[in-house]
Amino acid sequence: MSDDVISEDPRDRTERGSRTRFALAAVLVLLMLLLGVLGWFIVGVLQPAGVPTSASLPPGLEWVRSIYGFGPGKGQQFVSPNHTAIGPDGTIWVTDQGASRVLGFNPDGTFKAQLRQPKVMQRPEGITVSAAGDIYVCDFGLGNVVVFSPDGRVLRWWRVEAKDLPIQVAVKGDRAVVTAMSGVYVFSTEGKLVAKWGSRGKADDQLDLAEGIVIGPDDTLYIADTHNAKIKAFTMAGKLLWVGPKGATVAPKKGGMSDAAFDKSLQLPAGMTFDGNGRLVFVDPFSFQIIVLDTKDKGSIVGRYGDSGQSDGHFVYPLGISYDPARDWFAVADTSNLRVQIVRIPGSSSNALAGLRRAASGGPVWLCSVPLLLLLIALAVAFSGRRRDERHSARVKQAQE
Repeated sequence: MSDDVISEDPRDRTERGSRTRFALAAVLVLLMLLLGVLGWFIVGVLQPAGVPTSASLPPGLEWVRSIYGFGPGKGQQFVSPNHTAIGPDGTIWVTDQGASRVLGFNPDGTFKAQLRQPKVMQRPEGITVSAAGDIYVCDFGLGNVVVFSPDGRVLRWWRVEAKDLPIQVAVKGDRAVVTAMSGVYVFSTEGKLVAKWGSRGKADDQLDLAEGIVIGPDDTLYIADTHNAKIKAFTMAGKLLWVGPKGATVAPKKGGMSDAAFDKSLQLPAGMTFDGNGRLVFVDPFSFQIIVLDTKDKGSIVGRYGDSGQSDGHFVYPLGISYDPARDWFAVADTSNLRVQIVRIPGSSSNALAGLRRAASGGPVWLCSVPLLLLLIALAVAFSGRRRDERHSARVKQAQE
């Protein structure tokens, strides 16, 4: 039996352990107080005035922030935000047609860049961002597709055939697909025409002012046939696959309709995107909503979120929408409210990492992480010290026996 086990007076060790426990208890109390103060600070001080409460928002909709421009001065506010696109780095790009420009914002809403090229871009309409971060813009005024680099340089531009007017663009791989007044154009990303199909009209295989287009994982084209109030799926070669939404009716306005009929109706489907679970999500300006479709069931409607109004979390003629999978949020061009709203809806992501970023982006909750970590460390030290004292007492008692 070792001498160091019985050489120390047990009373000295007990007294030292008591002092340690007292110090740890004091640290724990201070850390808990600090956590309480930080919680009050976050909820009571950092909560901006006028932020909508969950009770004031349409059911299922979570509001993150609204962006009105890059400053309070004349010419710094949005004039006519039409469509949005989110880059791989989270940059939110917005076509501001009324001011002949494209504005870029960081994920936190701060201003990043302004793109203006009057010689090739006068009425920017549709917009998308490639996987490499290049920004593709449809110019409805000059009939051009203009491609910008992530730092704002014009890389190339081309005119749509016969000066047709391009409306919206989707990019995947080496293909850029453009909806225009007279049909659909398939280009290489360098601007070479690969195919053109479709025409303007009311038939199932025709389109009338298609404000939304996305390309699915299997290269299926999903198009918002805006003035025909339908969503249509085509192959890249132009073969019609289905017309939806399943069971939907065309409704000129919400007034006079039953809730059940309204829930199955489309009025003016426009900008569209995919969410993190592969669902097709688009805005309907005349129903003031974000609508979710299940493409596996010929576009059956599985969710509707939003309502009309000027307060945050409400829409007036929203025209464009895009999705950020890393942060699990949507950027909505709330056109007639002259703003872009960042919102969330249920079921849009199953990514655990996105969930963590989502929680962090909801406010400065991370401020609590430091004292919380210290609190956990202090608890671990206290528990370890107590166990060590118990083992020492047991060895001393055994030695004395």
